[in-house]
Amino acid sequence: MNKLNTIIITLFIIITFVRAQGGNRVNCSNGSNCNLCADTDLYRQNFMKVSSTQCVYMTCNQSTYINSFICQSCYQVASSVSALNVGNFYNPATNACVSSCPLGTTADNTNTCQPNTKPGNNVSCGSSASGSIVALNIGNYYDPVKSSCVYSCPLGTMADSTNTCQTIPTKPGNNVSCGNSGSCLGCGAAPQIQNLFTPVSGSNCKVADCSQSPISYNGYVCQSCYQASGSIAALNIGNYYDSIKSACVSSCPTGTTADNTNICQPNPTQPNNNVQCSSSGNCKGQNMYTSGNILSLTLCFLLLNVLI
Repeated sequence: MNKLNTIIITLFIIITFVRAQGGNRVNCSNGSNCNLCADTDLYRQNFMKVSSTQCVYMTCNQSTYINSFICQSCYQVASSVSALNVGNFYNPATNACVSSCPLGTTADNTNTCQPNTKPGNNVSCGSSASGSIVALNIGNYYDPVKSSCVYSCPLGTMADSTNTCQTIPTKPGNNVSCGNSGSCLGCGAAPQIQNLFTPVSGSNCKVADCSQSPISYNGYVCQSCYQASGSIAALNIGNYYDSIKSACVSSCPTGTTADNTNICQPNPTQPNNNVQCSSSGNCKGQNMYTSGNILSLTLCFLLLNVLI
């Protein structure tokens, strides 16, 4: 009878301890013990088997060791330390219990946050089964121009859904007549403008990509990119070029007129009619002459009044 009482008292103490310090039931029993609940025996012994599939973590009042089963067992348990009462997910990157898995990760069947992966097709990663060769370990993008793995896609390209670097689609402009027999040298005075164009046919050329901002441009560039699909705002204002502002404009400003290349040029001055002002060619106010002894009619009258 005394032996039975001892057993009953012992069980009562254990149950009381578990209720006071232990956590919730978690599915990590292998049927005979709690070895699946932790990586080492040191921490496995802190779990107690309560059914064929479930165990309970018995020391939620300390956080010397943390894993997903401990986070689940101790979450919302009164005796849990704060570190074990944050949430029932485990983030191995920070070795902490979390309320939800961080961006870029998803909980597995043990509530451990694992990085999201998008596996592709099987590829040969080298002759060694232990890991990739150096050439395949540079980055996770593929540059078909170099036929190599790269850390990031080069300028002018972007990764598609298979991580292959593809040329960014260009937004060509409209045809303009500035070339000659397959050459676009007539579309600009400098190479940086000439190289913006690609020949079409005959004298027709067009800006290869109106979606990019050129270093410099002219009237032909404004004409080609104006109202072209995908053209940037600076090249879609109008089909005239204001050399003063170095910008495309919808119309030439006051005092200027577009030449045959759509560049706004200053209007030529309009001199007054020439008159014979002095027979001797020597007149007061010579600094008002425009050429020799020829003055405008208005100036001549002023000088004659002075002489008289």
